[in-house]
Formats: sequence, structure tokens, C-alpha cells
Amino acid sequence: AGASAARLKERGAAGSWITTDRPEALGFGWSPGVAPVLVDVLGAPVDLTAARVVWVRRLGAWLGPSPTREQIFVERNHRVLWEALCAWLPAVPVNHPVAQWRAAHKALQLHQAAAFGFDVPDTVVTNDPAVLRAFREDHPEGGVVKPLESYPEVHTFVPLLDDAVVEEPAVRAVPSIYQAYVPGKRHLRVNCFGDRVLAFAFDSEEVDWRADRKGRWAPVELDAATHAAVVSFVRSLG
Repeated sequence: AGASAARLKERGAAGSWITTDRPEALGFGWSPGVAPVLVDVLGAPVDLTAARVVWVRRLGAWLGPSPTREQIFVERNHRVLWEALCAWLPAVPVNHPVAQWRAAHKALQLHQAAAFGFDVPDTVVTNDPAVLRAFREDHPEGGVVKPLESYPEVHTFVPLLDDAVVEEPAVRAVPSIYQAYVPGKRHLRVNCFGDRVLAFAFDSEEVDWRADRKGRWAPVELDAATHAAVVSFVRSLG
């Protein structure tokens, strides 16, 4: 966020940086009929009604892997505050918290990706060991395991699915995404901003590219059909 604020300033764009990583640092005041005012990281007041765009980034990222009830209460109230502000302020939110929440659901992502023509690996979402054993038998080449939801403080790399994983008690404890393994070393990260699509490629032998940060990303061009599918897919998520 700090780097983005610095780049905007270099380009002559007026902006303010308001932290949501530390709730106690967020100064806020509002009364019905009065413009809401927040305090930025430098302690200066910010009139949100004068903002044209608000970049809402990582609400709740300050929560650890085992938050207390009090911390959950605080996070939910801060989240509701931003959802209310984005609902009626004239600024364009990027992204709207409600749309962000909806789009973050991986099961919905998979459903929509298939609907818009993307090749989705054979997938099952389950916590039933019997279902998982059948899936494993149908895919002797292997598979991968992914959580339905991730937490910022818990960095879970995508492991390979093998017989040992199938028999773990954790399978019954929590539903997860199990997918057929797709071999390859080229990983794409595709960013969509309205109708503009920016794609980057990274080569790695790791199943999860996040475990390998030694290489460099390089820009790539998507074909017209894939470009159109990406735009439609993102719009469908809100």
C-alpha cells in the first residue's frame, strides 16, 4: 500500500493512505448529514466525500490464525464500517468489500470459470474419505489439495494428493478442494482492471509457484478469446 501511495504521488495524483492493518490506528468520525472524516497514516484528516476512488485492501489482514472473540468482534465492526461507506460514498471502491467477499469464494470461482469456458481440472470438494478415495483411484497420476479459504497469517502451500493424505483424519474435519494434477512449469498470473487485462508468466518446477521466488515474472499477451473470457469472468464475480 505504501509503495502504491508513493507511485501515485510521483505521478501527481492526490491521495491519502488510511491503514486498516491496525484498527486502533484508524481514526474515524461521522454523524448523519455530516461528511465522514478519517485520519490518514500521517495524522491528517481526509474528507471521504471528496475522494474519486477508494482502494479497499485486505480488510481483516491483521487477524492472526487464532483470533480471540474480542478481535473477531473488532474486525467485523471495522468491516461493516467500510461496507457502509462504500455503499453510499460517491467514490468508486476497488474492490467493493461485498464484491470482494463474494469473489474470494474458491468454489464460486471454479463454477464461474467453467461457465465461461476455462479448462478446469477434474475437481471435487469434499470431507468424505470415501469420496476422496474414489477420486484418488480415478486419478492415479496424482492430485493437489487446496483450502476453501485461506488466512493471511497461515501460508499454506498446495501439497500433492497421495494415499497418505487420503487417510488423514483432517480429511473428515474440514472440506477441501481436491483437483487432478496438471503437469507443467509455466504459471500465469492474470490481472483484470475493467476491460484491461495484464498477464505475467513465471516458470517454476514447483507445484505451487509461491514456494519458488527465485525466478522473474515476464509480461505475456493473451489471445483475444482468453482476454474476453477473463473480462466476462471477473464481471460475473461483481
